[in-house]
Amino acid sequence: MTGVQTCALPISRGIRITAGGAISDVSISGVVIDGITASSSAYGIHVSQAVTGLEIAGSTLSSISGGSNAYGIWVAASAPSLSITNSEVSGLTGSSTAAIRFDGDADTGSASVSGSSLAVGSSAAGIASDLAGSAVLATGNWWGCASGPNASGCSTVASASV
Repeated sequence: MTGVQTCALPISRGIRITAGGAISDVSISGVVIDGITASSSAYGIHVSQAVTGLEIAGSTLSSISGGSNAYGIWVAASAPSLSITNSEVSGLTGSSTAAIRFDGDADTGSASVSGSSLAVGSSAAGIASDLAGSAVLATGNWWGCASGPNASGCSTVASASV
């Protein structure tokens, strides 16, 4: 998806990447998703199928509310060479919230998050991960204050693999 695509409807899910087989070279660019509400898990972008060469750039994901979980970007499947750049996540509400969430089954290879605003408050994670054996490179991001992640009042990094 390229260009500015705006989704401001009262919907319960955003973009979900899923298919019956391997997917490669997917670009999500300039997408605006605002106002997701779900009784269980809510997300702006959900990677639930293995995808190689996924790029998310210049996208805005805001006002995401889930009864249990609320994630701006939720990576729950293998996504080697994932690149998230110049994107913004804000306004998350749920019992477990993260601007970007990586689940343990996701093989991220050389995944990176850069130049993005992950300022979701100190009660939410900017990046949450329970990856086993994979790491995510996060550089040049805004965490809500100049001190960086995990400082008082800033978004957190909830992982040793970031």
